[in-house]
Amino acid sequence: MKLATIGSGMIVNLFLDAVSKVDGISCEAVYSRSQENANDLAKKFNVDKTYTSLNEMFNDPDIDVIYVASPNSLHFEQSKQALLANKHVICEKPLTSTVEELDELLKIAKGRKLFFLEAIMTIHLPNFHALVKEIENIGEIKMVYANFLQYSSKMNSFKKGEVPNVFNPKFSGGALMDLNVYNLHFVIGLFGVPNHATYHPVKAYNGIDVSGVVVLEYPSFNAVCSGAKNVQAKNNALIYGEQKTLTITGETSIIPSIEILEAEDKHYINDQNQENRMVYEVKDFLRIINENDFDAMNRLNKHSKTVYEVLHKIRKEAEIIFEADKGYNQ
Repeated sequence: MKLATIGSGMIVNLFLDAVSKVDGISCEAVYSRSQENANDLAKKFNVDKTYTSLNEMFNDPDIDVIYVASPNSLHFEQSKQALLANKHVICEKPLTSTVEELDELLKIAKGRKLFFLEAIMTIHLPNFHALVKEIENIGEIKMVYANFLQYSSKMNSFKKGEVPNVFNPKFSGGALMDLNVYNLHFVIGLFGVPNHATYHPVKAYNGIDVSGVVVLEYPSFNAVCSGAKNVQAKNNALIYGEQKTLTITGETSIIPSIEILEAEDKHYINDQNQENRMVYEVKDFLRIINENDFDAMNRLNKHSKTVYEVLHKIRKEAEIIFEADKGYNQ
């Protein structure tokens, strides 16, 4: 399977490193608005073609799949263009700025019998699947916490009055979209749709959320998800059961290991042997597309849509409004 990438940031580098570790998939081309950035990325990963024109890349007959890792607000239009060019699409989180955009992409993909998949590491990890099984053995769930607190490399410039994409409502930025989205995928992936959800953000001078807490209410417990781009901390997640407590020793994006505490007994589970956690999702995407497994794609997209229905509802209720919201009923 031959793919092309859009973007030149850290996540693209991580994705291409994962691709290099998986047999049966290769990068055919890279796109960047900057020829210099495209050249640097191509050289680093031994890619033959570079593009600074999306139309030219989408018309390349040697490309099967487009990996979209541009600023959040561009995900919809670039994914749409790729699908209309009859390319499969793997799109980084967050998939789209609104649920309406996501529905349109899913409709196009279905109509053209193309694959459209979200690149969200969490639900593809072996440790996530191990966690699903382990939760069956801990008794009734009493409480869940998940933290993802990471001081942004763009925060200092933001404090000085500059507005990088990640803190810009025009580009659908903010802590909920960038970090807490992983916690939502984690909790909703484990426990399903909450009965009720609210977001309590801390907003900066331009209305974007630099941190915030999501409360997901389930019949017998609450899940509290914290995300922040203005502090750095040791991240983890905790699932308190009546009989055992499960601790994720790290971010919900990578789930490094699972600590199981029962009375005085403590032990660990770690089914992951890949340092680059994106390898697992790349392997899944390769299998799904090669085997024309639309059922698997539909299951993954059903989960993603559930996450974004919750995310965008609580975002709008918290009055965090993106440029992409204009034109839709709020």
